[in-house]
Amino acid sequence: MIRIYTMKNFVIFFLAIIPFFSSCTKEPSDEESKQQYREIAWKSLKPEEKAIVITPIKDAEIYETTYKDIWSFAVVFVTLTNGNQGSITVYIHAADKVYLGKLKSN
Repeated sequence: MIRIYTMKNFVIFFLAIIPFFSSCTKEPSDEESKQQYREIAWKSLKPEEKAIVITPIKDAEIYETTYKDIWSFAVVFVTLTNGNQGSITVYIHAADKVYLGKLKSN
């Protein structure tokens, strides 16, 4: 049986597929996204860790890596303790943007 589409059916179909071809949200730029990872990493630090960080949050190095076989971003904060320079690397899940863990080095 051949079905004849009326204008009403066409309009309903068109309105139903619009959400698949358009988006109302703005994707963050690379710098905005990096800043989000930096802020998540900063919030994960303990007060005593924050006290020894000498890197401004906006200048913390960030790079893509894996942490325990999970795609993540590493945010590196340079530290200074008793005249010795070190770092705290915080791992953030790349997709979910949640804290995974950290590594301290002197």
